[in-house]
Amino acid sequence: MKGRLYFTTKAQKKGKIMIKTHPCAQIFGCDICGFERVDAEQYYSELEEKRTDEFNAEKSRISLKRLGIAFVTFRDERMTAVIVKDYSRVRCRQRPQQSSITTVVQSHKWGVSYAPAPSDIIWENLSVCGSRWWLRCVLLNILLFLLLFFLTTPAIIVNTMDKFNVTRPVESLRSPVITQFLPTLLLWAFSVLLPFIVYYSAFFESHWTRSGQNQVTMHKCFLLLVFMVIILLLWVCPVWTSSSLGSSMLTSWRRRKSNFSVSSFRTTAHSL
Repeated sequence: MKGRLYFTTKAQKKGKIMIKTHPCAQIFGCDICGFERVDAEQYYSELEEKRTDEFNAEKSRISLKRLGIAFVTFRDERMTAVIVKDYSRVRCRQRPQQSSITTVVQSHKWGVSYAPAPSDIIWENLSVCGSRWWLRCVLLNILLFLLLFFLTTPAIIVNTMDKFNVTRPVESLRSPVITQFLPTLLLWAFSVLLPFIVYYSAFFESHWTRSGQNQVTMHKCFLLLVFMVIILLLWVCPVWTSSSLGSSMLTSWRRRKSNFSVSSFRTTAHSL
């Protein structure tokens, strides 16, 4: 509607205005590309009519897509607190206050709580609820756990490389570039990839609020850090050192460490 009003006002001052509606017309503005020009006022009028028809069609289907959720606004906070306190008794097997339509609406089965701010609600995720939401959440977290625990640990990768003799060409090369930079590259790759996987997994769980989604993301990232820093190192180091590639890298690292210690000792003695 804003686009139609804008070009209608502009057409009254400058006359008929032609625009290019193709998405690539924003990048290639020259006329050589052959993008079709249409009347701006007519284009936005047809687009507005199309969107209005889609809105009315979706509005008519709302009655068939009931979410079982209602947002009620009360006069003041005191009245809201009374309603929430009254329906909290349902959990203790006590019925709330009765009315003439209690048996019709079955209010004793309702769950009442304070609603979050409208800006905090992810409206498109409200349709995912009940057992469907729990099944989705459990399956995603099981898949995430398997991915983090079995497929993305350096120990599993090193054992797989040794099993298929992938490290034999690497050992024959004896390249200092590989022995010096490959562990660092693996560490960087895992440290960057795993937090991204954990972070974006919360988006697919279809949380109802952004604050809840951020809280779940924080808990997952914290558990990932604990897993990587404490648990993973205790399991990876023995397997890594027992493998051929890991032992060669560890020997090279110890050699460099001893050389560094001797050189630092000589420098310190010389300065004294």
